[in-house]
Amino acid sequence: MVKAKNFSDTKVELFRLSSAAGSWTGTGMLSWTQPATYIAFRGGSLSNGLTVGADSNSIYYGWYNMWPGAVNLHNRITIRRSATCSVTNVTPTVRFPIITVAELRAGVSRQMPITIQFNCQTGTPANTGVTALASGVGVNQTSMGILVNPANAAAAVSAGLGTTGSGVSYLLSDGYGTDPLVASGVGIQISRPNGTVLNLLSTLSGSVLGGNNAGWYPVLDDATPGAVVSGVTTYTKTVNATLKALPGKTVTAGKVTATAQVIIQVQ
Repeated sequence: MVKAKNFSDTKVELFRLSSAAGSWTGTGMLSWTQPATYIAFRGGSLSNGLTVGADSNSIYYGWYNMWPGAVNLHNRITIRRSATCSVTNVTPTVRFPIITVAELRAGVSRQMPITIQFNCQTGTPANTGVTALASGVGVNQTSMGILVNPANAAAAVSAGLGTTGSGVSYLLSDGYGTDPLVASGVGIQISRPNGTVLNLLSTLSGSVLGGNNAGWYPVLDDATPGAVVSGVTTYTKTVNATLKALPGKTVTAGKVTATAQVIIQVQ
């Protein structure tokens, strides 16, 4: 018996090679129906014409009955020809000073800064051939969000900390609600320098155009420009991470450990 866990891992990476056009060009939703990766069964009479390293573009013995696994991008990826930004550096580790249960119950919190550095296509030649950079959360605008891991997002939703969209309002610890060594009733809130609280991304699937309720914010909010090289501007911004008691929850002692990713995406 072959189980799904015994299948090989597959991965799809999309990246720009050059500005030259290929045999197919276009923008908007990808309509190509063929899968991008395959898992094929071979043995006996199954796909017996396949060989290691064969190019599935022209060699596809057994397709599709004997090819049980595939990753398909059809109607699941949108291509935008817009200038955008990319993250170059983020504060790698944030360590909060120790705080007691009594302090948390009294409304005391601990706050630490997170510095984010990123580059944006703001001028020529970097933005040649694409629409100009637009910071925002609307169509074709560039947004930034902080993505939490699926298990942490699920714990936040279970604790009633989801938004009216797909986002969550707190980053909870790994193992929250399941690991007895993890503090309960405690979470991490992310905010702008002016104190405005930010929602967090729980997924990148279906979150496009979800706005603040999904966890997206204009990429240039609170950003300070720096050097410009070949049309690429370096920006720096700071957000604050605050460890605090969750509203309406009982605080218990324990550890808090969590990770998140800074994501920049054209909407």
